Amino acid sequence: AGMWVKVLGGAAEGGGGTAVVVAARDPESLQLKLDSSKQVISAREADLLPTEPEAGCLIMVVEGAQAGQVGVVESVSLAERTANVRLPEGSLNCSLLDITQWARG
Repeated sequence: AGMWVKVLGGAAEGGGGTAVVVAARDPESLQLKLDSSKQVISAREADLLPTEPEAGCLIMVVEGAQAGQVGVVESVSLAERTANVRLPEGSLNCSLLDITQWARG
């Protein structure tokens, strides 16, 4: 819970948008709080995409040796699909697929 995601159109009333995962016990029924309306809905994991973090945002590392650590994006290279991230133990250069925008500290 706490991960920012993009909701694919049709998965939520009114189409897509962004949301925060508030409960993730079952991949077929995740609980999301929509950014636009603050409404809590259920959606399948298959109907969600991770958001692309921007410089200055809070992230969580989801793959690799630092998985589970929370840090701040220092810079993003969309051409290379990488980010430089400041973690409590130092800096990390990683794939955008290895991190997700995080809603909580």
